[in-house]
Amino acid sequence: MSDELRGSTPPPQSPSDSNNGTPGGAGPTTFRPITEAEREATSVLLQQRAALKLGEMKRKETIDYQKTVEDKVVAALQGRTSAALHGAKDLLSFVKGNADMEDMVAKNFSRFSSLFGQETGTTNDALLGYSSACKSMQKLHADLQNVLASVEVKRAEESLSSVDETCKKLMSQANTMSSDLQAARDKVNKAFAAQEKAWNDCEDAAKTDKAVVNVDADPWLAGLRYQTASKALETVEAAHASDLNRLVQELRSMDSQRLSTMKDVLRSYAEARRALLAKALQNAEELCNMVEKIEPNQDCDTFLASAEIKEGSNTSAASLGVWIPDEAVRQAKHFVCTKAGFLHYFDSKFDQNPKGSIPLSHAKISTVDDDACAFAIETDDAQQTADNQNRMQAFFRGKAKSKFVFRSALGSLDRDAWIAVLVKCSRVEQAPLQTTCVP
Repeated sequence: MSDELRGSTPPPQSPSDSNNGTPGGAGPTTFRPITEAEREATSVLLQQRAALKLGEMKRKETIDYQKTVEDKVVAALQGRTSAALHGAKDLLSFVKGNADMEDMVAKNFSRFSSLFGQETGTTNDALLGYSSACKSMQKLHADLQNVLASVEVKRAEESLSSVDETCKKLMSQANTMSSDLQAARDKVNKAFAAQEKAWNDCEDAAKTDKAVVNVDADPWLAGLRYQTASKALETVEAAHASDLNRLVQELRSMDSQRLSTMKDVLRSYAEARRALLAKALQNAEELCNMVEKIEPNQDCDTFLASAEIKEGSNTSAASLGVWIPDEAVRQAKHFVCTKAGFLHYFDSKFDQNPKGSIPLSHAKISTVDDDACAFAIETDDAQQTADNQNRMQAFFRGKAKSKFVFRSALGSLDRDAWIAVLVKCSRVEQAPLQTTCVP
């Protein structure tokens, strides 16, 4: 301890040092020396001050630990409430999106069920089952869409509203708790710093045998303020003592309820989708079995029969291909035999008007003995129209003829096949033909 505190005589003061700075500068003020009793009291206070410092250090360690725990809990609350809010929004979007999708699919199946409505026969029998299956699928999708839109959307919206409200309440309470505790701690720290300053001022005054004149330098008053701030902090801590645990429990309850709702909604949707997929797979298997029953030829024949159309009756002409008139200048022509019994010839198969025509109904068809590739058509002049005669005569270089010889460009087999066609068009009894094959 310094000599001043042990009671030694203080050094003499100069007039300037003795001036207390009283108003008007009336002159130096002389202070009496500090008594031994006062020095002993000051020593006791210094011991108390050391004890208070030690207690404050321990209190700060406790506060720092509590602050760390609070910050962790508040950060966890903030992170989990944010995730919960996004999860509730995602669930609502999921339900609404799938409701829209099911509505679209139901409309598509409604459209599919009306397809193939004009088919008949085995095609109709098979695809009628497909149409029925589409109607069944349309109803299943429509039912699922109705459940999603009317039940699950409402449940998801209620969950989102509850989560949003709870998250806001939890974060508000957590922020209020942190703010109240921090404000009380700041006051304690400020009061302790003021108390430290008061102790230092008193110690400096004791060293110089001066008295403190500022009320804030009174250690007792500063200590009272510190005790008051400490009591206030204890009160705030007591008020929020159970807040951390309560906030955690409320967060757990809210999140558990949210996830349970999500689980129920997703289970309901998943089970409905599984039933739909099972039905779709069953319908696909049925369709695969049904399409095997489609008989294209049978259905076509049935349709033609119902329309009283015989096979081949839709063909009014048969092309004889390219033939060479025997007495012409060896210029190939294109001949067509029609059902009406005419043989028309064209310069090209793309021509629309024939260059000449021979009526076959009263014609005799015969082969040429000396040429296996040639055949003859002999007509009755009485049956030839003047126009046909003129055109045929022009074709055969102006020669008036009723017998025309043609030569096949492909050989006797091709000739024999078309002789048979020409014979069918003639009503005249034909003599046996010497052909290389039987028509």
